[in-house]
Formats: sequence, C-alpha cells, structure tokens
Amino acid sequence: MAAMALWNTYRACRVEQQHPPRGRYISVDGALLHYLERGEGWPVLLLHGNVVTADNFALSGLLDLAAGLQCRVVALDRPDLGTATGRSARCGLLDVRPICCEKALETLGMRRPVVVRHSRGTLVDLALALDPRKR
Repeated sequence: MAAMALWNTYRACRVEQQHPPRGRYISVDGALLHYLERGEGWPVLLLHGNVVTADNFALSGLLDLAAGLQCRVVALDRPDLGTATGRSARCGLLDVRPICCEKALETLGMRRPVVVRHSRGTLVDLALALDPRKR
C-alpha cells in the first residue's frame, strides 16, 4: 500500500509538471485560488462541480462561448478542489467556501455576476445567494 501511494504521488507530480495549469492565481485567506478569465462586459462566474476543475469550462468551449457574448467570464477553481497552492485550512471548510469565493470576486472586481454552476458548484452559489449580509 505504501509503495502504491508513493507511485501515485510520483505520477501525479509528473503529470502536474507536464501539464501546468493555465490561467492565474489570486490570494484569498492564505490560499492561492486558480482562475481562468476571458472577455469583457457583463460579469459571469463559472463554478465547477466535483472531480473537475475550471479548465473543464475551457475544454468544453463554454468559457470562450460566453466571452464571445460580450461578457467578462471567470472560471474559478473552488477552494476545496482544483489547482491551488498554500491552501488555507479555513478555505476548505464547507461553510467558509462561499466566503472565499466572495472574497475572490471582490479581488477580481466582479460585482453581481451571473453565476453558472455545475453539480456541487451549486452549493457554493446558493450560499452566496442566501448570504444575509448582502441584504
């Protein structure tokens, strides 16, 4: 089991070196969150589900399609998934993820974006929408 764990770790590191993430990072509560950005105009936030990353929106063509509709589109890796470095333990907590995403939006200068979410990205979106501090 230990040998298998070491082999998996080695292979994961090799793959990450061969295929570095596209996009940029922003710092939120000690975590570096990865995001992809395209276009200008109305703000649109794309939140991915489990087992995928923001890159899936680029690979599917949705990122470029939305950017072509005069939108500023940001596909953000959720704080608990995707590509991140120096993860803050706080950002991984279920009740704190929406706060991390909200701070990321503030850092990126995105006010009141249209949110397109996939799968479990819905939980973060609902928490953002139901935040009593915004009323």
